[in-house]
Amino acid sequence: MVGLVLAIRPINQLIQHSEFCLGHFSTSMHFAILHFKPLVFITLKEIDHLFGDFIGQFANKLHGKKLFIDDIECLKRINLSTNYEIYEQYINAYIKELKEDNPEENTWSILSKYLITHNATGGTDV
Repeated sequence: MVGLVLAIRPINQLIQHSEFCLGHFSTSMHFAILHFKPLVFITLKEIDHLFGDFIGQFANKLHGKKLFIDDIECLKRINLSTNYEIYEQYINAYIKELKEDNPEENTWSILSKYLITHNATGGTDV
């Protein structure tokens, strides 16, 4: 594809500035949910027996569909919309740390703060 850029890191910033995200069932897809990016859940017929249930369940939670990218016809069925209400429900159920003192803080920011603090103090155990 012309204009397609493939990059590995830093994943959160790449997702934040993307138009949509392709993936299977990776935890990094949570960044796409946090940034309200459209998700396209992809698999191949050859590996679907290994991961298909996970991909399908993840897609279903977000009212998405699993697409077989080795079927050229699937490209006609890509939906690049975002259901904000479903994403919010998913964030509240699976991503946010529901703390009374800060109900808006998500687990990624809590972990990031911990690791920064931990590293700054010279500790080595996580």
